[in-house]
Amino acid sequence: MKHLLIFGGTSDSRELIERLSHWPVALTVSVATPYGASLLTESRRLRVRTGPLSDQGMTRLMAEGYFAAVIDATHPYAQAASRNIRAAARAASLPYLRLLRPQSQADCLPAYPHIAAAVDALIHTEGPILAATGAKELEAYTRIPDFARRVYPRVLPTVESVDCCIRLGFSPSHIIAMQGPFGYALNRAMMEQCGIRHLVTKDGGAAGGFEEKVDAARSLGITVRLIARPPETEGLSQDELLPALSALLGLAP
Repeated sequence: MKHLLIFGGTSDSRELIERLSHWPVALTVSVATPYGASLLTESRRLRVRTGPLSDQGMTRLMAEGYFAAVIDATHPYAQAASRNIRAAARAASLPYLRLLRPQSQADCLPAYPHIAAAVDALIHTEGPILAATGAKELEAYTRIPDFARRVYPRVLPTVESVDCCIRLGFSPSHIIAMQGPFGYALNRAMMEQCGIRHLVTKDGGAAGGFEEKVDAARSLGITVRLIARPPETEGLSQDELLPALSALLGLAP
């Protein structure tokens, strides 16, 4: 039986794992957080390893010798992780497949190359801000005057995420700790309840509920500030990756 190594933790990776569960393959899934691991169920053919990996750790994992291929199903904004996975696979002489999440049609939105640039623009505005960009980059928002009153961080419901918000000085009453993606009605209700005037978001595509989030903001006249998705030069959609993987492993289509 062929053995695959998947770097995931995203909704896309969970969908891919579900589809591969019907294949005659064994899977090792590497996720960065206990929360990501909690969304997966180990079995005889599914092993989950938890925790971030250094470059050396990735190399050691891939050198175990029984993987037939590496699938990078990390978040589209996790550039550093993808670079490290690709380099480790190359060093281990393993086939590397990148799962791409389709981009949204967001050409009409004000786009910023990174969160710091969006924050620079927000400094000169007024009104509550919904920061729907995750916990890792929340520190950038603390440059906004009166950020504790103005900013509502929307983060995953983990101790680490909430602790990060508290440590940085965000008001506990402003922390929205929930697992998405969220539908249009819930997005709108959250924004309306908090009186949001500015939304900062990444393009998480359909898997991340991007359109529902943007549509809800627009219905309330909220300014949407998009953190541009990093360009990717290689990769396959899920419907493209599965046939390519089948051919690579020599499995019947």
